[in-house]
Amino acid sequence: MRTYNSIGALSGAVLAAATVGTAHSTLFLAVGAALTVGVLAAVPRTLTLSGTDPTPLSPHEGRHRTTGSVWLLGALAAASLLGEGAAADWAAVHVHALHAGSALAASAFALYSTGMAIGRLTGDRLTTRFGAPAVVRAGAVLAATALATGVLADSVPAALTGWAVFGLGLSGTVPSLITAAGSHGPRAIATVSVTGYLGLLAGPALIGALATVTTLPTALLVPALLAAALAALACRALENTAP
Repeated sequence: MRTYNSIGALSGAVLAAATVGTAHSTLFLAVGAALTVGVLAAVPRTLTLSGTDPTPLSPHEGRHRTTGSVWLLGALAAASLLGEGAAADWAAVHVHALHAGSALAASAFALYSTGMAIGRLTGDRLTTRFGAPAVVRAGAVLAATALATGVLADSVPAALTGWAVFGLGLSGTVPSLITAAGSHGPRAIATVSVTGYLGLLAGPALIGALATVTTLPTALLVPALLAAALAALACRALENTAP
């Protein structure tokens, strides 16, 4: 499902970059009409899907306690999704601040989404071969290095490359953390998901607040530092998910 989210984000970012000179009202009307047609076309297919009754949870499955390991998974999910939120709201602003044009600035999030989509499409094979701890750790190191370099280099090419590699590096993190939470029961999955999305919601506001008292490049080092922390804690959080 998150692979489709990445592809949708990529499509939206490419559309935004390609239509930067188009009136917002025209663009929103066209996109809304296309989505309406797509939904109406999909309705007949969804009505023919055969559903099955969900398997009821056993008393033991419903009584898993929220342990420290679950909270660690949630904290790492929040750190990763804070980076995703920062990319969605601040990547284009960052590149535009480097005196790039509007279309080029909009392509920053498109490149980030491209990296994320590529990582999501290949992540299962890498995880199967090397294990979730190794994949998440390597990806987090890559993400931290790329974003820090892109922010500190103070050039448009470096910034665009940094955002693209940042998306690639983070791509396998949340799916692996949610999968690991599954071993603790359904309540753990809900806990990790909700905690993670708190990072997604709070991240952009945190970056904006820090940017007002420092600078935007300084504030954008926060997701890079969190990615480094994620790399340091990946093996501990995912120790039971090795191949």
